Amino acid sequence: MAGAQILTNDFIGLTAGDTLAPFSLVCKAVGADGHPTVKLSDNPLKAMGPEGEVARYKRVFGVGEQEAMEVRV
Repeated sequence: MAGAQILTNDFIGLTAGDTLAPFSLVCKAVGADGHPTVKLSDNPLKAMGPEGEVARYKRVFGVGEQEAMEVRV
């Protein structure tokens, strides 16, 4: 895949106490081939992408009313 970058953490067991061990990390694409990407969720506060595109994909996939839930990080 041209231009793709992969991020990995292969440092398991390299330091005392395993201080460089992998942590939970989520990467999400924000665009592909010059077009924005959209992430839909059961929680509308977690949807990602341009507002108009999120609304369009909700219509395409028949997403009905959703209840917003607090997002904890």
